[in-house]
Amino acid sequence: MGSLCRGEAAPYPTQKAAAVVWCHVSERRDVEITLAGWNTLGDVEAAPELWTGPEGKQVHNYQLAVKEVRPISELPGFVGA
Repeated sequence: MGSLCRGEAAPYPTQKAAAVVWCHVSERRDVEITLAGWNTLGDVEAAPELWTGPEGKQVHNYQLAVKEVRPISELPGFVGA
């Protein structure tokens, strides 16, 4: 799970969303998506801003540590399987 949110995109989600949901996506042909956790937009905006990615293709991201990601079961209104 890459707990990242692009810096340039950060103001936009506040107009459309109340939270960020983090997912794992399998690399298999039959794609499987797992909801891994969530954070408030305030959590994301408070995260350190870092340049991430390979040399020459870096992007500006807000970087959350995995331990800072809230459990998906605690997302208000979430009904797990």
